[in-house]
Amino acid sequence: MSNNNQVNHNLKNPSPQGYSKEQEYYLALTYAAFHTNPAGKEWIEFMRDSFLNKLPVADPGKDLNHAFYREGQNSLIRSVFQNMDAYELKIKENNKSGD
Repeated sequence: MSNNNQVNHNLKNPSPQGYSKEQEYYLALTYAAFHTNPAGKEWIEFMRDSFLNKLPVADPGKDLNHAFYREGQNSLIRSVFQNMDAYELKIKENNKSGD
């Protein structure tokens, strides 16, 4: 990891409890890339609409590897949203406490 982990994304510096510095940095980057960046926000919403909101993951008659691949793809998209939510929650907590 580079020394850029103090990048200011116009947010108070959240320090989620239970996260290492590397995990904190990852949450901050995810939030900056997919929440505060308009192109990133558009891309992740497209991914949600194109993949997460399409059912089913497994189609009868299709190779089971397809379902395994699609669920892995969906897990990655879900993790981006979970990371953004975790970071946003910490921002709100920090703003309430006045840190």
